[in-house]
Amino acid sequence: MDLINTLLLKLCLGKKAEPLVVLGKKLSNNNDAVVKSLELYCFTPDAYFDDISEFEKDNCFIESVDDITPVDALVRALSSANAVVCVDNRSEPLLVLSLLQKLTPIGFETSGLFKDLEAFYRETNYGFGALVGRECVEHSPTLFDCLQSVKLKMLAINDGSDALILFLCHEDEHTQVIELANKAHINLYFEEM
Repeated sequence: MDLINTLLLKLCLGKKAEPLVVLGKKLSNNNDAVVKSLELYCFTPDAYFDDISEFEKDNCFIESVDDITPVDALVRALSSANAVVCVDNRSEPLLVLSLLQKLTPIGFETSGLFKDLEAFYRETNYGFGALVGRECVEHSPTLFDCLQSVKLKMLAINDGSDALILFLCHEDEHTQVIELANKAHINLYFEEM
């Protein structure tokens, strides 16, 4: 039965690549587990639902496959592959900085701006959310400045909650990631930062 499902899935994928799967593949750097999870969600949602543990279903109030949105499936897949950092507006900025450092092989701590940013984050009384975005607390350098100096961009998946589901991409891929997210109907934060 698994062989038949796999073959049917490959036939479906050959006809049309699902934007959500393509986006997950891009954001996870071609992580096979992410791709398989999103393919399962897109092409066999009942099997995807059955694959979720009872513990997760209870904790996330998932009673049926209809309770799982594309954003939920994407975040779940990327989180399991450690391809995103999930924080909220009140998160300690220095902790967020260290978590972001683990996302990329190009360490942005090599930026000449990093030490100043780290010192500010160490001393600030603000939560992370107050330090990013359009109406943030004035400071210099910003996290965006630091990332830009090493050709990285930070975006966040909007899951409709107060969470910031952060990921990094190379500046050359920034526009492509935004376009893929739009095709997959995934809203992002920080697109123009």
